[in-house]
Amino acid sequence: GLARLAEGGIDVVLLDLGLPDSQGLAALKLIQALAPAVPVVVLSGAGDEQFAVDAVQAGAQDYLVKDYVNSHLLTRSLRYAIERKRADEALRESEERLHLAMTAAIVAIWESNPVTGLHHAVVGSPAESWALRLHPEEKQWVLKGFLEAIEGQATAWSAEYRFQCSDGAWSHIQ
Repeated sequence: GLARLAEGGIDVVLLDLGLPDSQGLAALKLIQALAPAVPVVVLSGAGDEQFAVDAVQAGAQDYLVKDYVNSHLLTRSLRYAIERKRADEALRESEERLHLAMTAAIVAIWESNPVTGLHHAVVGSPAESWALRLHPEEKQWVLKGFLEAIEGQATAWSAEYRFQCSDGAWSHIQ
């Protein structure tokens, strides 16, 4: 099966964990190493819910118990596994493109939680680093407006200001 999987052209793997030549989740790890983009649905005789959770946490798209499988359930599980894997891959690619674009544009995006007061950078530099690179003539009013928005005193924030880029040049930001 692994040799055939290596050839490509496989949409989904239905992995029986009770085969004589492979036992447990070790087979899942082999499949993932060989073909990480191929979704895997685990099929087992074990009705242990923790084992099902372990299989999904290890990367399986779904888990089916042999005693309860019928053609409708199997078909649905395989179709959903393929679609979930495609959606996961599309999301991963989109996030990677966004990260590359934001890095190339020398832009920072951060999340701020006004309830907890926690801030963290999603892409780029943290808010504290951003504040240090504001032009001295504009820093006070830019930070004031920004902090008012974070603290909920304003419903939105927009500003045009100068920002010092990593090469030392000043860039106009809106």
